[in-house]
Amino acid sequence: AAIRGNRLTQAEIRFAAPAPALKLRLTALAKADGAGVRGVKVHEIEAYAEAGEGPTTPLRSQAASTQVPRLSTPAAETADEPLLWREDFAKFASAAKFNWDGHDDTWVLNADKLKAETRAGGGIAIVCTAPEGYAGMAHFFPYDPAYRYCQIKIGAIAGEGYRWLVAGFRDSSGKPGFRGAVHTSRPGIYTVDTHYVNAIFREGTARQCFLTLSVAGSAKQPDGTVKAGPAFIVDWLQLARRPQDGLAVTLADGSPLPMALTQRDELLFRLFLQQPALDATLEVSGGSNYAPIPLNGQNSLQLLRVGTKDGTEWAAQVTLGPGTGTFDGGSGYPVFFRAVITGGAIKDSYATAAVRFE
Repeated sequence: AAIRGNRLTQAEIRFAAPAPALKLRLTALAKADGAGVRGVKVHEIEAYAEAGEGPTTPLRSQAASTQVPRLSTPAAETADEPLLWREDFAKFASAAKFNWDGHDDTWVLNADKLKAETRAGGGIAIVCTAPEGYAGMAHFFPYDPAYRYCQIKIGAIAGEGYRWLVAGFRDSSGKPGFRGAVHTSRPGIYTVDTHYVNAIFREGTARQCFLTLSVAGSAKQPDGTVKAGPAFIVDWLQLARRPQDGLAVTLADGSPLPMALTQRDELLFRLFLQQPALDATLEVSGGSNYAPIPLNGQNSLQLLRVGTKDGTEWAAQVTLGPGTGTFDGGSGYPVFFRAVITGGAIKDSYATAAVRFE
């Protein structure tokens, strides 16, 4: 139901009969003009089972943009061990440089520019102390194309400064052609489709991957000292056959996302949860301010229960059409796909991709 030109303090919508619903969504398209009006502010929303008195509000039905996906579960996702490796930093060791002898098995970092401290119970706190304002560390890990999804959990970001973490997934050659992995200022679980990053991971020619964690936020002071940046808490990294508490985003046939998406392209969203949830929806955003990128005119798409339909596996397929926004996530800030989870053990999960919405 829509209300336009409203200037009442309270607006009422009366359905002709109770409407079964799990959630209500309010979309504000404009704000009233006037002095001191700086945006839309919602004080309260109330919903009642009874229709109430007075004329009913006309309702406009709208078909869902999402469809039940056609993709069957790839055999590689459920075969053998679910993880190729998991790094929780419990046995963290560092070195100042790589030996390049094929046996490098520690994180390499400059201790004068990056402070890395393990945490009780697992995880690590990374703080930039470089006068340049950014620093990072790198590690070699095994790779197998059957283990398609790289995941990172950022537990928290605390402190002042430029609050961005960049996680890179590539080889160590430095050659161009590798697409970005994670670039974010928000804590959460992030999933990267390694097959989208470069053909060497998709085709299986790579037997190793080169992971980098870079953080920012330090600043050189007038007296020559350096003010440390925020503390980025990384709980774990892992390479999985299918995401755990993670969101996978591909084309409808399961192939990785291309460099650019246009109308009539079909996207597939799959969310895998360790614990059941009541509901899951999908939002897309981009840029440093996470500005919404609508899909078919909608800022939120419904995910559907699939698999055993116990609330642990959700998916949806959507064909891009009119009303889909434009955004260049091919360079700089990526596109953020966010699964918003209701009534589950976690509140959301992200997938990121350097892709253009054309």
